[in-house]
Amino acid sequence: MFSRIATRSYATSSIVKVTASEFATPVSKLEVIVKNAGSKSNLKSGVSHLLSNFNFLNTTSKSGLRLKRESELLGGNYKSYVTRDDIVLETQFLQQDLPYFVNALGSVLTETSFKPHEFTEGVLLQSLHEAQLAESNNSFKSLEKLHELSFRKGLGSALYYDGLNDISLDEVKEFASKVYTRENIEIKATGVVEKDLNSFLESSPFVLLKSGSKLSTPVKEYTGYSARIKAHGNSVATIGIPIKLQDLASYETLAAFISYKFPNSLFTTVTSKVLTYEELIKFSVIMFSRIATRSYATSSIVKVTASEFATPVSKLEVIVKNAGSKSNLKSGVSHLLSNFNFLNTTSKSGLRLKRESELLGGNYKSYVTRDDIVLETQFLQQDLPYFVNALGSVLTETSFKPHEFTEGVLLQSLHEAQLAESNNSFKSLEKLHELSFRKGLGSALYYDGLNDISLDEVKEFASKVYTRENIEIKATGVVEKDLNSFLESSPFVLLKSGSKLSTPVKEYTGYSARIKAHGNSVATIGIPIKLQDLASYETLAAFISYKFPNSLFTTVTSKVLTYEGAALFYVSVESSSAEEVSILIKSIAKDLKSNSGLSKFTKAAEFKAYSQGSIVSSFSNVKDSLPISKVNYVAAGNTDVLPYADEL
Repeated sequence: MFSRIATRSYATSSIVKVTASEFATPVSKLEVIVKNAGSKSNLKSGVSHLLSNFNFLNTTSKSGLRLKRESELLGGNYKSYVTRDDIVLETQFLQQDLPYFVNALGSVLTETSFKPHEFTEGVLLQSLHEAQLAESNNSFKSLEKLHELSFRKGLGSALYYDGLNDISLDEVKEFASKVYTRENIEIKATGVVEKDLNSFLESSPFVLLKSGSKLSTPVKEYTGYSARIKAHGNSVATIGIPIKLQDLASYETLAAFISYKFPNSLFTTVTSKVLTYEELIKFSVIMFSRIATRSYATSSIVKVTASEFATPVSKLEVIVKNAGSKSNLKSGVSHLLSNFNFLNTTSKSGLRLKRESELLGGNYKSYVTRDDIVLETQFLQQDLPYFVNALGSVLTETSFKPHEFTEGVLLQSLHEAQLAESNNSFKSLEKLHELSFRKGLGSALYYDGLNDISLDEVKEFASKVYTRENIEIKATGVVEKDLNSFLESSPFVLLKSGSKLSTPVKEYTGYSARIKAHGNSVATIGIPIKLQDLASYETLAAFISYKFPNSLFTTVTSKVLTYEGAALFYVSVESSSAEEVSILIKSIAKDLKSNSGLSKFTKAAEFKAYSQGSIVSSFSNVKDSLPISKVNYVAAGNTDVLPYADEL
């Protein structure tokens, strides 16, 4: 449960401008924004991108590797990225480690070494890789060209370094000395006491920041131009208009009109929005105030959890507990039912609901997890009654029309399943659940068309799970008293009583599977675990993440998935190189079997758990080592190269 010290405070330290949101949360965040140092400020396109990728490398006081390792042990993380307006350095960490990360950020801005080998062997290659990755997406490519047509220079400059300009290390250093000054730095802090932050700033490398000129970039707009780009991949057509501040509200409304009139379809995406930039368009920031810290209550109908933050945008989640894929006698029923949500009801057509919601500025979605079915809506706070009624109507009045089932729900569900199955990481994790739990949590998450499921079976399942005992509501930005009042006069009152759902869990270890498939190779090790061992395995996951960091082309994922009454620890390695996957997964398997010294990774585990909403309440009794003899193993991709289970 979070408490808050103050609503929001704005202040400027004696060094740089500081904006602090003093929410007492376990995880804090600092953003250092180098104002107007983004791609628009470059005489040579790409300088900002290169400078951004130099951040968090070697400094005169600490190597980049040491900073990375120390941050990981503290459970924190950091990143640097470039926008058209700014360069942003961002860190997240446990609140008590604020002094360390203030010092780290200050050191980056004032003490970066700019080593030649880091530039040629790291920064240039990383920047080119990011540019190539972005350019492989035709939507990005189209938007880049649109900016060039609309602004030419400045905001029209390329966002990323593409290698076409010959940029030297000296040019990057010169740019850093120009932009890393007191006048251009702003700090945004969340979960931090402003007084403490200012105090730590005064005794950190931030005091070494020099004074300089405040940056600005002139903007000139152009219209009536076009470009055509022949490329592989999806086709994209984009229309754009550079606009003035005084017309912002009107164009936001026009964007909403376009989104309303031309909704997305199964295979086509229509995006309509206004992008705002510093010198071209400024907009006011809405200040949030909070009514109450947090409240938990149960209405006379269903269980309600309400977080009463007075924000303009509210959120409701209806969680149908234990109605997820684990509850299906036939795999896919939960997925099909989830895709029936928000279609026709006896009181309103699905199209009318969609149009009304869009006109109110709201949105909704339904999705299935292994545990639950979740219906989620976001809307302006004053429209709470409408969306309470809409959610209640979905649960109690859905029509289950035969044509919607055959022409919509089945096709949509198959499409989602095929999309997920095209990813070998998903495929591997699905198989790992099957090996670890067999039925229940081991059932397929999505409907794959292999089971013959009738409309009557979906309706029967809905009548079983859409009952008062199985429904929970989580609300954000909603006054609990109002919510309970609206529930009492909504279709939620039509919910019938029934049995509380539960699914037995049994764990299995020592099994393996191999899946030959196109795409990246993935090797995954998993262990089903008891909830009492959760903290220890969260720490083991942090240890693996620390010892086996991601590289440019290889991803190592180590985490614990928690479910109702069970959990699954897993480590996966993914790369285009099956040889690289094989080497890493063997090393990881060896370290899993001989793990020790886990207690020093508790802070890293604590940070990860808090930031991911884990149910772990304490890490005080973490075991220093975990006896691991048998695991489950899945190899997916190039199985001619990936090792067998007995080779780990």
